[in-house]
Amino acid sequence: MRGQGEPSLLTGMVNKVVHEFDADRKRVHVIGASSGAAMTSILAVTYPDMFASAAIFAGCEYACDKVLTAGPENISPVVTAQQAYAQLSSRARQVPVSVIQGDADATVPPLFAARLVTHFAALDDLVVDGALDGDVDDVPDTTARVVNDGDRPYVKTTYSARGGGTPLIEKYLIEGLGHKWPKGGKADFVDPLGPDISSLVWKDFFATHALP
Repeated sequence: MRGQGEPSLLTGMVNKVVHEFDADRKRVHVIGASSGAAMTSILAVTYPDMFASAAIFAGCEYACDKVLTAGPENISPVVTAQQAYAQLSSRARQVPVSVIQGDADATVPPLFAARLVTHFAALDDLVVDGALDGDVDDVPDTTARVVNDGDRPYVKTTYSARGGGTPLIEKYLIEGLGHKWPKGGKADFVDPLGPDISSLVWKDFFATHALP
């Protein structure tokens, strides 16, 4: 909920940093991995007026706790999108989202990346006119498999609103990657192989989005 709990604490810290360093409030973005990715989904829904875009690495959608309790097969990501839409109220806005997932992740299975795409596509659709009528959908507009020397191959898909334009949602599915951050050196929960997701998300995604 907006104004309560961890989301309130985190946005309070963001406001403090923006104020102290005179940062551009229109270019504040949020990224998180694993449980931090779940929080990123929450922040994108509850504070769409603060974050220009969001990147979710190995995470799940808004209201994920209900999904995990009931089982993913029992709650549609469209239903959780409707719950998210109820949180937006007058702040309703399509928040661009980047979804990153390893296809060998046994902690957060790839199913949840697919759910994230459907969830945010439905939410973006609702933001247009309050109806699930296909203004935005989860059918890919572009799909490309990328292979670079020394990196894990990945498939990037993008999703735009009806009529095209800048993608609202993008997804990276990284082949052979478990529950680890790619191109992170040698440590727990990092993978020495690329792709360099930090650079891809910053240069190709965050840099192209700003608050209106």
